[in-house]
Amino acid sequence: MSWGEFLTRLTDDGKVSRAAIYGKVEGSLWAKSADFFGQPEEAKNIAAAFDKGDTEAIASTGVVLEGVRYMFLDMNDDGLKFKKPGVGGGSIITTNHAVIIALYNDGMQAGPCYEKMLGVADFMKGCGY
Repeated sequence: MSWGEFLTRLTDDGKVSRAAIYGKVEGSLWAKSADFFGQPEEAKNIAAAFDKGDTEAIASTGVVLEGVRYMFLDMNDDGLKFKKPGVGGGSIITTNHAVIIALYNDGMQAGPCYEKMLGVADFMKGCGY
């Protein structure tokens, strides 16, 4: 399966507006939706804080993606959720080798986006990523 097919799995049912997959260590872009404008450095910063379990740092500074600062909502062993009123929000899940980022637009819900991410992340983990 190509990386583009993983993105299609994320965005195919309207629960996720746009998404990207980055390499966890180096932050290199593996695939992204045409309308996703996040930067590799943003993904690396988030993955580093996530791996440390540093919820205090994320909670105090928020999540920056596509140059937008989002408010931290929740973090657990599986992933991270964030939101900005009037803009939307998203979820981030890391696997052994990847950082998966999914964003949803204002008016969409965090829960379905996050659940969709969990399914794709579990599939990627099962494939060794």
